[in-house]
Amino acid sequence: MYAATLMLELVVSLCMIATTQHYLLLVGIFGAKVASNLALLIMSGYRLPTLYAPQAAGADGSSNLDYTDIHRRFIKHSAIMWFNNGCKSLTERNFLVPWFTYIFGPAVANMFKVANEGALLFYRIVVKTIGTTDTAVFAHIVTMDSTKGTWQIAFKKVTAKIAALCIPLFGIIWLMCQYDAISLIKGDRFVFHIFFIICIALLTEVVCSPSERILEVKANYKDLFIAYAPYFCMLILFSTTPVMTSIGLLSSIFLIHVVRLVSSTLMVFIARIKYNLDDRLTYTILILSYVCISIAYVHVLWGG
Repeated sequence: MYAATLMLELVVSLCMIATTQHYLLLVGIFGAKVASNLALLIMSGYRLPTLYAPQAAGADGSSNLDYTDIHRRFIKHSAIMWFNNGCKSLTERNFLVPWFTYIFGPAVANMFKVANEGALLFYRIVVKTIGTTDTAVFAHIVTMDSTKGTWQIAFKKVTAKIAALCIPLFGIIWLMCQYDAISLIKGDRFVFHIFFIICIALLTEVVCSPSERILEVKANYKDLFIAYAPYFCMLILFSTTPVMTSIGLLSSIFLIHVVRLVSSTLMVFIARIKYNLDDRLTYTILILSYVCISIAYVHVLWGG
């Protein structure tokens, strides 16, 4: 159903591109996206009760699920996840590009956009290759009422799969630094250091994501808020004082991603304590990432 809807949206968009000009093209593509998502929402809402019907039926055929409690928990969980994702989006490309344009000007904002797009290329390689999301895996384990041993096995497998994708990319980035890739493409070394910081930070967040997903599916909202506290404080600082203007683009990016990594580190630490997870690999990558990002930042400050 999802694949068919996306394929139909793609076909309609391609037809619009081939036959439509001017502003109507943008309206048509936007309309196709809205229509496909609305159709998906309606079909999913219609199919959802039938998908859960076997689990809901008891031995006598009657329903054994408390839908009132399910609806309440669904609304609560969705609202909290939307809030977290909305706050995270405030330090991502779609918000930062216009914000940096306003603060530093178009030229500086364009440098950030180029570096960020390069980092997202590496990030998407991992995210798209994983396939089944870690959220779905851990949520399935919750429904199985599994033991601690199952959590350990699932966490190790998901972490190992993500690390197996990220570590080669870390190696490619290291080779780019060693062989002076920027001089080969005749680019700006300052842009490359921004790319390096963003790319290492994003890949490290992906490695830490299994710990965050466990806290989410277990509905540990208080622990999530504690982990996000440094990030929320940074957002308040940036919104109430002219910090970015005074410290510059590179320092702003460095501060944003270091604070994001601090929140990820707290999630890893909290999940380890609560569920006794074996995350030595995650800790190792975290430490190396802090060192690499700090070296890149100091290297630029010293005019390297």
